[in-house]
Amino acid sequence: MTGSHKEIFDNILLDLAKLRDIRKDSSDYLKRCNEIVSELETALADISAEGFVLSSNEKTLIAEIYSQLTAEETYANTASDLRSISDLNRLLNNG
Repeated sequence: MTGSHKEIFDNILLDLAKLRDIRKDSSDYLKRCNEIVSELETALADISAEGFVLSSNEKTLIAEIYSQLTAEETYANTASDLRSISDLNRLLNNG
C-alpha cells in the first residue's frame, strides 16, 4: 500500500472520530457515515486494482476502520429504532 493509501485510511479514522460530534443531527450523521463508507470502498477498490499486498499493520488499520464503522452502524440503527419506538409511543398515547 502506498503512503497515500495509508493517509486515506488515517483520514477515515479521523472522520470516524468526528462522527461522535454530529450524532445529534441524524441527517448529517447518516450522510457522513455514507460518505466514509464510500471513501473506504474507493480506497479498497484502488488497492485491489493496483495489486497491492497489504502488510499486517495495514490489515490491522483496515480492521480498526471496519470495527469503528460497525459500531457507528449499530449506533445509527439503535438510534433509528429508538426514534421509531418513540414515534410509536407518541401515536399510541395520542390515539
